[in-house]
Amino acid sequence: MKSNFIFSAFFIFMISSVSLPSDLHGQQLLHDSCVLNRLPLHIREIIQSKFSLWRILTLNDLSEEDQRFWSRSDKRNQCPGMASGHYESNSAFSFVFSFVPRAGISKGYQLVIFTPDATGLYKDTVLEKSENPSNPLVVYTVPPGIYWNDERNRSISISREGFQSEQKENGAFLFFWERGNINKWKISD
Repeated sequence: MKSNFIFSAFFIFMISSVSLPSDLHGQQLLHDSCVLNRLPLHIREIIQSKFSLWRILTLNDLSEEDQRFWSRSDKRNQCPGMASGHYESNSAFSFVFSFVPRAGISKGYQLVIFTPDATGLYKDTVLEKSENPSNPLVVYTVPPGIYWNDERNRSISISREGFQSEQKENGAFLFFWERGNINKWKISD
């Protein structure tokens, strides 16, 4: 009985020692999460035709400090330039992207959301666009809940998922739907 326990413990140790390190495994999951082929075909077609000079922000676009911060957060396995959720309705997913220019073409960023119409096809809306060099804009989904806005000195309760954008030196902004319109609230500096 004792030898079976020792053998089992040794076997588990050997299996765990040949597994991928968690950082490497996390990096692979993150890389996979930024790949376009996981998106609905219609969105891929729009990106290829209308945003061909742009690409999705990846972990490598962030500063070393921001890469460490992102990699240690609960979002570490998510793409920093792409999020999805039930933003506009509970029945369909919407997708938001932080696009950065392809190498050598231009500077700046675009924040673009894709929402489905009544037929299920996606339409794109540019929420923000800058042609000036700036810090990368990361995006991620946030759950329904209560969020505070310092500028307005009040809170807002959102009943569906929203998404947040964060940019160093510019703060964090919450985007959410209310009465059929998208709203933007500054959450932090």
